[in-house]
Amino acid sequence: MATYHYHYDPLDRLIQTAGIQRFYNQSRMTTEIEGTQRYSVFQQDGRLLAQRRRDSTKDECHLLGTDLQQSVLHAVGADKHHSMAYNAYGHRPVENGLISLLGFNGERADPVTGHYLLGNGYRAFNPVLMRFNSPDSWSPFGRGGINSYGYCGGEPINRVDRNGHFFGLGSLIKNLTFALDKRVFRIMGAKVKRAFNVQKLAEGVYQYEYPSKRGATLVVQAHGDKLSNGDTAMFSGKNHFGAEDLVRKLEGRGVDVRKFDEVELISCHLAEGAFPQQMANLTGLPVKAYKGMIWSSDVGLALKSAGYKGDVGSKITVNRVKKAGLISLVPESELNYHREVFFPQASASSRIRDS
Repeated sequence: MATYHYHYDPLDRLIQTAGIQRFYNQSRMTTEIEGTQRYSVFQQDGRLLAQRRRDSTKDECHLLGTDLQQSVLHAVGADKHHSMAYNAYGHRPVENGLISLLGFNGERADPVTGHYLLGNGYRAFNPVLMRFNSPDSWSPFGRGGINSYGYCGGEPINRVDRNGHFFGLGSLIKNLTFALDKRVFRIMGAKVKRAFNVQKLAEGVYQYEYPSKRGATLVVQAHGDKLSNGDTAMFSGKNHFGAEDLVRKLEGRGVDVRKFDEVELISCHLAEGAFPQQMANLTGLPVKAYKGMIWSSDVGLALKSAGYKGDVGSKITVNRVKKAGLISLVPESELNYHREVFFPQASASSRIRDS
């Protein structure tokens, strides 16, 4: 029986197995090398575009056609068109074609087992058994959910799991939400605000502003979660960062916090750690943050939907949904949150509950 070893880099990303080397740009795999054969994947704003394959005798490119979840369905070369299909959980028969390096949801299948190593090698998802091979370290009491082996809560069509820990809404649902009228969002329990001067600080991290009762509000929106040490952080891809890093990102984009009256951090779980208090101390402004899970529009997708091609836009609608409502794909209990305000003092006891 053959034995295969899996090697990881200091960022816990899979970099070698079965003689195949992987190379990344942040959290995205860009190149794979096996002997004299090299694959390169071209992406833009998280969208798969093309793949290049080179070896000692051949150099060929394929344009990739994907669905909204980034599953590769077509690979178009200079002289041939390859089509691929999957079942709901991503299983693809071998005879269905292996032209594309990436497959279901834009993930790379393990060359040894055919399973998807989500989170760049964190945990193997078996598309035949329709479950993970190992339990989640964030289950059953954390964000991973009560089922340590379950994939996307049993709904792989409308949900996507990128990191092997927890799932999010698929692109189809996100696109549908932008097509909804404001009145529908309000019926759902959403707060709809008009945002201005939108800037991208990092992958998945956006800054914008809007007027509020206090005056001008500086808003930063990104994924947030708890860390293994019990604190909280914002995330850009798989990389997390703290309040000092966020202030540096804002300064690097020319944002003058002194012109604002308050800061709002739209991220899950941030108010459960020291992040917002540190942010208040660093900026000298009141900082609003949230406990629990808060769902909001994907600002990057909103920019694209509105036709903006650069980093900066204006009049982008940001919808914050307080209860599940129409989005029944996410359990309502997981979307319950409450907001707290942190004032610029050293003591964490300065937090004031704002319902």
